[in-house]
Amino acid sequence: MAGSLGFTFLQCWVGAVALIALLLWRQTAYMGITCLFAFAVSSASLSAFFFGRLCGLSEAWITPFHEQVFIYSGWMCWAMVAAMWLAWWPSKRKKTRAKERLGDGPMFPWITRQFVFFALGLGTVSTIALPFVSGVPTVGTAMTLLASWLKIGLIAAVILFKKSGKLQPLLIAIAMYVPAAFIYALRSGYAPLSLDAIIPIALVATCLNRVTLLSFAKLFVWMVPCVYLMFSWLASRNVIRSGELEQYSMQERARRFADVFVNNLIGLEVSRYDIQYLLFERIDMSDILAQEAGFETSASGEDEGYEYGGTLVDGLYSIVPRALWADKPTVAGYATFVSKFTGTSRDAADDTSIGVPAQFELYANGGPVAVCIGIFALFWLCARLERFVANCDRSLHILMPSVMLLMAFNNGVEQIMLTLATALAGALAAYFVAKVIEVFFPQFLPEFRIADMRRRLKLPAAATA
Repeated sequence: MAGSLGFTFLQCWVGAVALIALLLWRQTAYMGITCLFAFAVSSASLSAFFFGRLCGLSEAWITPFHEQVFIYSGWMCWAMVAAMWLAWWPSKRKKTRAKERLGDGPMFPWITRQFVFFALGLGTVSTIALPFVSGVPTVGTAMTLLASWLKIGLIAAVILFKKSGKLQPLLIAIAMYVPAAFIYALRSGYAPLSLDAIIPIALVATCLNRVTLLSFAKLFVWMVPCVYLMFSWLASRNVIRSGELEQYSMQERARRFADVFVNNLIGLEVSRYDIQYLLFERIDMSDILAQEAGFETSASGEDEGYEYGGTLVDGLYSIVPRALWADKPTVAGYATFVSKFTGTSRDAADDTSIGVPAQFELYANGGPVAVCIGIFALFWLCARLERFVANCDRSLHILMPSVMLLMAFNNGVEQIMLTLATALAGALAAYFVAKVIEVFFPQFLPEFRIADMRRRLKLPAAATA
C-alpha cells in the first residue's frame, strides 16, 4: 500500500504544480470558479490523506478501499488539470492577435458600476421575495437561483475594483451582502461566508490581473485566518442550532452569539490533528467513496456491476419543470442515492443532509475509468464556460444565462442531472430577466447594446467607445 500511495502523493504534487503553471501562463484565474471546482473535487477524496501524509500523521484509518479511492483520485487530478489546460489554450486564429491577452479580448468588459448594482439589486429583490414563492414549483427554484446574484454582485464588485480601482461599488456590495449573510447564519446555524464565496473572492483579489509566486503566498495568508474562523464558528454554532437564541431579537441574537464566538476564538488552539479532523468533518468524503468502492465488490470478490449511465437516465426527467409536469416522479434524494451505492442505511428520523462529490456518481456508472473521463469532461466544460463569460461581449440575454450555468459549478456538482436541471432553471430565469431589461429598460445597461452593435458590425472596441 505504501508504494501506491506514495505515487498518489506524487500525483497530487504534480497536479498542483501543473495548475500553478497554468495560472502563471494565463496570468489570471478568471472568476476563480474552475479553480474552486478543482479544489472541491480533489479535496473531497484526497484532502485528509494529502494533509496527513504532508504532516506525518497516522494512516491507520486507510483501508484497502480507501486506497482504491486515492489511486483513481490521483489520476483524476491529472485529468482535471489537463482539461483546464485544453480549455484555456488559445485557438490558432486568436494566437495571431498579439495585442490581445494571450489570445483573448479584454477580460470582463461587461463588469461596470451599473452591472454591479444591477446584480446586487436582483439578488436582494429575489432574496426578499423567496419566502413568498418558495413553495411554488419551478418559481421557487428559479427565485432561489436568482438570489445567488447577490453573491455574483459581490464577486463582480471585487473584479471591478481590481480592474479600475473603483472602491464605492465594492463597499456597497459588502454592505449589502455581509448583513444578509449574517442574518441567514443567525437563523439557520450555517456559516455566513461559505467556501463558494471565499475562494472565488480570494482568487480574484490575488490572481485576476497578474499571477506571480507572491499571489500564492497571499492565498496562503488568506487561508490561515479562515481556518481559525471556521474552527471558532464550529465551536459556537450550537448556540444557534439549539434554539437558545430564538426568543431574542435579531440584534440581541447577534450580540449574544458574538460573545460566544469571540471567547472561543480567543481561547482557540489548532493542531495538525485538529485540522485533519476538520477535513474529515467538513470537506473530505473519502469514507463514503471507500464504502462505494467496497460495495461494488461482493463478498465473493465478484463485480456487482456498474450503472453505465443508468443514474443519468434515471434523473433525466428532473430537467422537466414541475410546472409543466405536475405529477413528475421525485428523484431520489441524496440519502437514498448514497444508500443505493454504499449499501448503508440510517434512521428514517435522521434528516441530516448528505452531500457527495461528482466522482461518487461517476464511479457508480463505470468505476475509475468513468471518474477520470467524466471529470475531464466536466472540467473542460466549466473552464470553457468561465473563459467565455470572462471575455463575453455579447447581449445581456446571452451573458446572464451563461453566468448562471457557470454558477452551477461554483455550487458543486453532486448528482449530475439534478445539477443540470437546477442550472437550466437558473439560466431560463436569468434569460427572462435579461429580456425584460433589454426590451423595457435598455438604457439601464447601455454597454450591452454598444457591445452587441460592435459585434454585429465587426467594429473594434475603439469605434464605439
